[in-house]
Amino acid sequence: MIHLLKEIFQVEEISPQADFFKDLGGHSLLAAVFVSRLREEFHVNNASLKDIYAHKKVDAIICIWESKNKTKENAAYAFKNQIVYHLNSNWRYYSCWIIQSFCLLVIYGLFAVTMFSPFLIYYYVQVETETHINASLAAFLSFFIIPPVVNFFNTFLKWLIIGKYKEGDYPLWGSYYIRWWFIRTIQRLNPVELLSGTPLYNFYLKSYGMKVSSDAQISQVMVGAEDLVEIGDNVSISSYVVFDNAIVESGLLKLRKIKIGNHVALGTNTVIGSDVVMEDWSELKDLSYLPPHSKVGYKEVWSGSPAVKVAMTDASMMVVPNAVPKLKWYAYILMYSIMMITFPIQFLAPLIPAIYVFNELDNAAPDYNFEYLVIAPVVATVYLLLYVVFSSFLIRILQWNLQEGKYSIFSFTYVRKWLSDQIFTLCLGVLHPIFASIYISAFYRLLGAKVGQRSEISTASNVTHCMLEIGDEAFIADAVALGESDVRNSIMTLQKTKIGNTSFVGNSALIPQGYSVTDNTLIGVLSIPPSEKQLLENPKSDWFGSPAIALPNRQDSGTYDQKLLYHPDLSKRIARGIIEFIRIILPQSVIFAGTTLFVAYAHDLVFKEPIINTITQLPLYYLFFIGIPALLVSILFKWLVIGKYAKENLPMWSLKVWRSEAVTTTYEAMATPFLLDYLRRHTLAAIYLEILWSESRQRKFI
Repeated sequence: MIHLLKEIFQVEEISPQADFFKDLGGHSLLAAVFVSRLREEFHVNNASLKDIYAHKKVDAIICIWESKNKTKENAAYAFKNQIVYHLNSNWRYYSCWIIQSFCLLVIYGLFAVTMFSPFLIYYYVQVETETHINASLAAFLSFFIIPPVVNFFNTFLKWLIIGKYKEGDYPLWGSYYIRWWFIRTIQRLNPVELLSGTPLYNFYLKSYGMKVSSDAQISQVMVGAEDLVEIGDNVSISSYVVFDNAIVESGLLKLRKIKIGNHVALGTNTVIGSDVVMEDWSELKDLSYLPPHSKVGYKEVWSGSPAVKVAMTDASMMVVPNAVPKLKWYAYILMYSIMMITFPIQFLAPLIPAIYVFNELDNAAPDYNFEYLVIAPVVATVYLLLYVVFSSFLIRILQWNLQEGKYSIFSFTYVRKWLSDQIFTLCLGVLHPIFASIYISAFYRLLGAKVGQRSEISTASNVTHCMLEIGDEAFIADAVALGESDVRNSIMTLQKTKIGNTSFVGNSALIPQGYSVTDNTLIGVLSIPPSEKQLLENPKSDWFGSPAIALPNRQDSGTYDQKLLYHPDLSKRIARGIIEFIRIILPQSVIFAGTTLFVAYAHDLVFKEPIINTITQLPLYYLFFIGIPALLVSILFKWLVIGKYAKENLPMWSLKVWRSEAVTTTYEAMATPFLLDYLRRHTLAAIYLEILWSESRQRKFI
């Protein structure tokens, strides 16, 4: 350990009594490097970041890790080292590659039907009826009808191809793995996030085999194998909960059961491992990880990563809600079904002018002459502006006069809060390039949030904008859960959330509603803020982990002029605004151009060719005109704008940061949703990474 510390800190001598932070000048990044290298190079498998923060002195850290080696705490690591890897033959691997590649054509074909059929229908109806009104109505109806039909078809395929998932171990790349992969991948076509928080979501999960009570309140979950999950009565599940009961390990796909008892509460961004049982009235707090084979006892509250028992459920939370009359229950199901019409309207209303312009230009141009596509950036700009204004208007109306308090999930307040959340979820997808840009603060203000000067906001989710206040010069990183409303025992609780001046909230961190982050506070990556008790005992401003641990030192990122950090001059604001404007309209311009070409060439295929030709060739048309160009433009843009990345620290208001963000945004807005999302767990994923990094990734599961 001391030898490695000398290398990391580049010093000749280190005393065993030295404090990692005070004496050596360590910080969170160096602690992570230290632990990682100990595990990988010296096989100190029980090394943990938590021990460094808790014990600090080198000799104390050594003692705690040596003591763990002599206890049962290290038994899991010893067991892991005894696992024998299940070798898979070349024949199985390459057979899987061929079958998966064929299945991808089916998936991309269904994706093309889901996303682009409305444009084909608009074009066809306009040509046949010579009226844009009929064409718009036809496109709208297709937007409303096609997704449920595709979802029904995907559900049918699940039961046809794999039936009911069965617990067990299956060879990686084998026949069962291929069937499991196909169903998991094709499910990505279902827009289930729009059903979350409603009884319709429970019906959806049941249709895939999950044993879930009708009165469970489920926001959004990711499940490895639905048939092996059981969810009891009156369970409350917050957003982005992962039931991790399908894992690939040691060359095997392992499917396991998970049982959630009655009246259980699962917090936001929690992960439930395989073979887990949570008994009645138990709870798992936000941003916690419940390891495999865990058992949470009756009324126990667990928290942390890995989670441990921290308390017992408060008696005031043990309330069984009154049964809802069946007539009222079905009335709300019908109401949610009708309200699904909002999402096609939100998507299509700002898009109709763009479709109209391209259609008129195409009719005026010679056949298969697409010179008019040069105006795609202009049309993309107008479309995005209309989408911002229309979505902001809907959310402001829905959140009008929304107040802190407690509301039944069978109330108008809950319904309008739910609908505004789903509209913003669609904004995260359609308007993705606007996030983490100079324009995002203005968008948040349009939505009703109070945002201070020079604050940076990326892709925060679960936001109740009218109850959010962000101070001056704050920074909200990617995928932050920011003040999600709490739903438990059929009651929704709403509270205001505040982020102080010059505070930083790291990637995938979680700020619970009702919390006020004080000025100049740092909440690290994948972290939660400290409790009031922690703040009283340790008045530090930097916190990391779940549960939060005070960081003794903050990493020194160098000394920069304030004009490069928080107070840029006018020239820098204009330069950043121009670059980010280009990065915002580029993805939408490429997609508009690709969609126009796809519609023009696929029209005759769909409406004039035999059905067999359409089925076999539509995926190829999609890949040629949209999927592959989206990837190639992203790659080309990366090499033109950045070239090869190098390790360096740069202030926010510098050209290279804006260029890097432009590359990332373009990749995430084009290559990922239109092609790469469906390569997960595919043999092609390893080949793709090998092309990008020129490193051997053969036979890897990614």
